[in-house]
Amino acid sequence: MTIKAQEEVDRWNREHDVGTRVHYWKGVRRDDRPRSGEALTRSPAQVLPGPAAVVWLEGMPGPTAVVWLEGVPGCIALSHIEPVSIDTDWTPLPVCPTCGAEDEEWHEGLSSDIGDGSTWDLKCGDCGATYVVTMCLETTFSTVIKPGKATE
Repeated sequence: MTIKAQEEVDRWNREHDVGTRVHYWKGVRRDDRPRSGEALTRSPAQVLPGPAAVVWLEGMPGPTAVVWLEGVPGCIALSHIEPVSIDTDWTPLPVCPTCGAEDEEWHEGLSSDIGDGSTWDLKCGDCGATYVVTMCLETTFSTVIKPGKATE
């Protein structure tokens, strides 16, 4: 195992949980080649174990940092994936920052004293990640003329 591959694995695992939604490329990754798909990681990153039935290509550094993806056979090199950007700021429903799933049952089990600025932990029903939710309430008003009163 190379130190570089292990450093890539350690960095990925520090920054990303299992269940992270990623874009991935099979084969050669080039800017002019479309990505192969989108999937959730199903394992932490690791250095491809040896001995393995693999062929090291010329120009490749040897042992490779890889991750396994849901619904994708085999493993994908970390150089061939990138996390999907997920919008989690002030959305109508809590959004899992790991996989992007919206939680429509976010209020189940909460006490009635939650309000603006309240925070609590939620566990994603899709990927299992636990994340922190902060509630922001917006105040709006509606007015009408009171019946039976003359206006001046």
